[in-house]
Amino acid sequence: MTFLKEVAPLITPELLMVFGVFLIMGIDILITKTKALSRAVTGYIALVIPLLAMVLVTLQFGLSAMAFGLTESFRMELIDSFPATRQAKLVFMVDDLSRFFSLVFLIVLSFVIVASWDYLKRVEHEDVQSNLAVFYSLLIMATIGMMFVAKAHDLIALIVAWELGSIPSYALTAFNRRNRLNMEAAMKFFLLGAFSTAMLLYGTSMIFGITGSTNFSVIAATLQSQFTQLDPLYVMGLVFLIAGLGFKMALFPFYYWIPDTYQGAPNVVTAFLAAGSKKMGFAAILRVLLEAFDFGQIASQWQDLFAILAILTMTAGNLAALTQDDIKRMLAYSSIAHAGYMIAGLAVITKANVVTSSIVLNLALAGIFIHVLAHALMKLAGFFLVDLAEHEGLGTNRDSFYGWGTRRPMIGMIFTMVMMSLMGAPPLIGFWGKAFLVLAALQADQLYLALLIVLNSALSVPYYLRFIRPIFSKPEEVPETVSPQWSISVFKLPTYQVTLLLAILLLLLGIFPPFFDWILNISVWPA
Repeated sequence: MTFLKEVAPLITPELLMVFGVFLIMGIDILITKTKALSRAVTGYIALVIPLLAMVLVTLQFGLSAMAFGLTESFRMELIDSFPATRQAKLVFMVDDLSRFFSLVFLIVLSFVIVASWDYLKRVEHEDVQSNLAVFYSLLIMATIGMMFVAKAHDLIALIVAWELGSIPSYALTAFNRRNRLNMEAAMKFFLLGAFSTAMLLYGTSMIFGITGSTNFSVIAATLQSQFTQLDPLYVMGLVFLIAGLGFKMALFPFYYWIPDTYQGAPNVVTAFLAAGSKKMGFAAILRVLLEAFDFGQIASQWQDLFAILAILTMTAGNLAALTQDDIKRMLAYSSIAHAGYMIAGLAVITKANVVTSSIVLNLALAGIFIHVLAHALMKLAGFFLVDLAEHEGLGTNRDSFYGWGTRRPMIGMIFTMVMMSLMGAPPLIGFWGKAFLVLAALQADQLYLALLIVLNSALSVPYYLRFIRPIFSKPEEVPETVSPQWSISVFKLPTYQVTLLLAILLLLLGIFPPFFDWILNISVWPA
């Protein structure tokens, strides 16, 4: 009864989604004779589940932080009920940080489910059409894993949740097994994902060997009390942890899988990976750094590391994107550059902890939160536009877009807004994430980091403009090799409708002051 009374209310969104998976699979089994009915029912249920979970998460904002985990008797209880923190196993923390990331994951899931209706209709292979419920279930299960990663307060709990969020993503990438590119992308994704998990486990074993625990609170307390200088084993353990998380976040030099995977995966799955799965790494590293390794000497040692990682990641991503003619690869390298901007926020947070500046910490966390949400919305819109282009026979090469905006002015406007937001043009939401990070860096006396964020943003402008220009070209400028199949019905597609909604959100969130007030309120640490 302890679990039902104390713990279950904290994870009602996740429990609802687990129930939704069973419901979707059950309905698919029961309604076997009418495929159209089964497709419609499972699709709508798959959408309603995350929307309801989103409401539950939103209602929890502002509540006090609470933790739960297993006791030595393997009973799930609130952390406050334990005789000693050291006895807690597989601990999860429910606070505004976890609620924010859960909300982002659910928003991404909802948009991807709607866009997947078009994708699943276009794929005519029987093995895909007969497994639509499996596709939705994999999306939901991956999101549940991401949500638990954001709650993890224990390294073992983090790794278990990490795998729950990752394994369904591998299956989604290879969902259309008859498509060679899908299978190739899934294989690369799986192998490097397994490698990153191995590094997480290796780093965890080293930290456990030093501290005797995997609980973040115990790790922090042990390191603070016992370490007067950095232990080599501790350094190696944290390096392996950061490297393992760096694969998911696509940090330098662990980003090489991103372009091939994004290019080969189905567009809706690529959108899910870029907008949702990638953010799982940022939720994890915020937890690990702020809760387990957040104190003076040790924190200060990692300031330069994250600053260097941020500079190398954003610069490498932008330089590689400059040479791309395929929009999916361009968006992939752009995603790497944006990971660098967010990692710059971590360098500022580390500096903020050293100088004990709550203002800097608040600004840096707010910048990361805004950029996480903005990047999720921008990548969703970007890859949905790619899906619309393929629906009209345009392909993914830059030359394929000639005249698209001339024939489809609304799509041209949406495309321009998304690219402008990605480059950080005001007043779109993409500008504000970078602006908060620059302000935080300046407040933390890291002028070089603020300057490099600005310079890299300027460096990104040319490759976004390279893709905007062709779509507004005159019809007579369209290369003869391009043979689009224009269809008026494109405006009736769910993918177009959600892309239009995303473009509106990119503008509204950028000019809606209460949104920034809310972000600043939930980014106070501890949340």
